[in-house]
Amino acid sequence: MHSFERMMALGTSMVLAATLAGCTPSTREGEPTRDKPSPSEPPQVEPTESTPAESTPAEVTSITMKANGITLLSSDDSSVTYDYFSSVEPLVAALSGGFGYDPEIIRHEPDVEPAKSTEYAWGGFSVHDADGDGIAPFYENFRVATTTRAVESAAGTTVTIGAGDGIEVGRSAPELAAAYPDTAQNVAAPGEPERLVTSVDVTPLPTEGENDRGLYTFSVGLTADDPNDAITRMIAPSPNFGS
Repeated sequence: MHSFERMMALGTSMVLAATLAGCTPSTREGEPTRDKPSPSEPPQVEPTESTPAESTPAEVTSITMKANGITLLSSDDSSVTYDYFSSVEPLVAALSGGFGYDPEIIRHEPDVEPAKSTEYAWGGFSVHDADGDGIAPFYENFRVATTTRAVESAAGTTVTIGAGDGIEVGRSAPELAAAYPDTAQNVAAPGEPERLVTSVDVTPLPTEGENDRGLYTFSVGLTADDPNDAITRMIAPSPNFGS
């Protein structure tokens, strides 16, 4: 082979080698590589704590006093009844929530009857918790009383109070006396003016032991300071032990 031909063959080999070198990844430090890219991963999101929405409790719209318990009706039409032999704390908490404010707490320590007690009062409505525990089914743990037909809540709403069938403070005393002739009577303590007392929702207590004749009852007691005027006070339960 002539020298010229050998030179051409050598040049061709060098060009081919250079071309092949450009198609392979560089391994020299500082030069980019052409590795196959890895599949993309979704971005990582840091978890966040969500604060649950606070539910607004339904407002108490009415209180019904009965011989066997007190019922609180709320604006969502739900109701809860508390019997008079249960602990007083759940009722006080429910009433405080319903009225929107805590009660005035009054301590009663008379030298004679009735028993010592703690009174929880929201305006003219009150709960009277006697010292010691009640003994079902004859001796209640607490009583409720009202001298008003309604109490205004902290939110400005009206919570009505009654015994059902339109029986409430302010109702005509002569009208109720005529409607309940078996229980209505005028009474007068020595040196005091005559009052009307009557009972509604009269409920017999279980016939057992000391009540074997079935004379004992619980009811809602009503009082009118003037028998010719209006009902001024309601209390429940009002026990009658056959006297």
